[in-house]
Amino acid sequence: MSFGRTRSVTLEGLSGTVVDVEAHLSGGLPAFMLGGLPDTACAQSPNRVKAAAASIGHPLAQQRITVNLSPASIHKNGSGFDLPKP
Repeated sequence: MSFGRTRSVTLEGLSGTVVDVEAHLSGGLPAFMLGGLPDTACAQSPNRVKAAAASIGHPLAQQRITVNLSPASIHKNGSGFDLPKP
């Protein structure tokens, strides 16, 4: 089991808001849960993240992954939350 945290930015009009991205990997039934008011581009991120991890030799197929994007009251747009830089 492991936990990671980084930050990203979402835009609302001309102003940016810092978004905390927290991820937790654990055992159990394989799943990819994404919370924190993501848009449809973010909802497709499990496929992009799994493909990126597999291409570097670290498959995530047998792990339970939970990702939280906070604050949850702000809409998150785009695929920039898939692999934010630490």
